[in-house]
Amino acid sequence: MSKSTQSVRRVASKGPARSAERRAGRPTESASMRPAETVVERVQKRVQNELLSFPARLLIDLPEGVRFTVHGLGITGEVVLSTSKFLVPPGASASARLTFSGEELRAIAIGVQAERLSHADLKGYCLLKLHDPGFRVTERIALNGAQPADEAAWTLGRVLQRLELQLATVEFENAGGLGNGSSNGSSSASSNGSGTESDHESGNEPDGRAARNRQTDVRRSVGAAA
Repeated sequence: MSKSTQSVRRVASKGPARSAERRAGRPTESASMRPAETVVERVQKRVQNELLSFPARLLIDLPEGVRFTVHGLGITGEVVLSTSKFLVPPGASASARLTFSGEELRAIAIGVQAERLSHADLKGYCLLKLHDPGFRVTERIALNGAQPADEAAWTLGRVLQRLELQLATVEFENAGGLGNGSSNGSSSASSNGSGTESDHESGNEPDGRAARNRQTDVRRSVGAAA
């Protein structure tokens, strides 16, 4: 008997058994090796997606401080975007200096939406912070003489995408981390931290009632994760 005939018979003998396992509801070997998604992981993904869908300039109004750790091409180390006030103490490490406060995040979002702030500008801000811990990005600096856009506020996901930033982690400042956010939040939109393309890239998050509804959803998710 040839080797090819023996291989065919071996494959044929395994086929019915695997089909019977599937019909009986028993997991196959490959399925059993895949780890089941835990409740915590599902909550983490939900909270992350809610935050990425939230208007970036309104994140400072959240009742709980959130820290987004991001990476960008040409930027050494990690950059932290915080939604709360953050003052860099004298003599802080270089990693601590690359933290943008909630007010700075708001100014950055306004500048990006007005098309006056790019990835290169953000790299420049990081260099300034490394050399001068007291440097702050203000709305005036971010707009660079332009006027804020009068359209609805862009979501955080869209702002991160425009800045070519990849989301690494999301954590609540008083409730521990949400873990690595790159599985969903950064891969589906060219790995730029903008979440699912339909949720975050497609358009603007409307102000007014829709924005308040979004804020309520985020608060509920925050409470579930805390």
